Amino acid sequence: MAKEDLFRVLVVAATIGCSHTIAQGRSAPTPAAKQTCYRPNAEPFVSLLPEGMSLEEGVAKGIVGSLEKEDIRHIIRSKIYEVRECYERVLVRQPLLNGRVTIQFVIAGDGTVSDSRLDSSTLGSAAAETCIAERACGWRFPPTNGGGRVIVTYPFNLTSSKSGSE
Repeated sequence: MAKEDLFRVLVVAATIGCSHTIAQGRSAPTPAAKQTCYRPNAEPFVSLLPEGMSLEEGVAKGIVGSLEKEDIRHIIRSKIYEVRECYERVLVRQPLLNGRVTIQFVIAGDGTVSDSRLDSSTLGSAAAETCIAERACGWRFPPTNGGGRVIVTYPFNLTSSKSGSE
């Protein structure tokens, strides 16, 4: 095996399960930088809320920390290309694939995503669903007001031009 091929194998092995893509020519992240917040088959994060707090309209109410909905939407819109990449990777093999993927994630006080899970999906592609939930692990939001956690449930409606033309 050539040295260059060995490097590619090591880069691929280092990025499995990561929530971000390594551009060609860049080095692999160190194991400490690897995102691990995706929780497959996790219970809804509302179960993490202290007693007396609730989840309303997809955002936890009563938590010490908070973020404006528009701040959350702004960050997600800036990262929508990552969601699109997950969907388009599967769309190549399944051109009529469409559906709604809803993820739930926890924004820590410093603005990092500490936990992510698939909440629901009608897409029918575990690869795309997992990819989207994993990508959320790398998203960075403004620090929360009050420094507490914010739980967000966010839907993505995924359709291709081919799926709508039948």
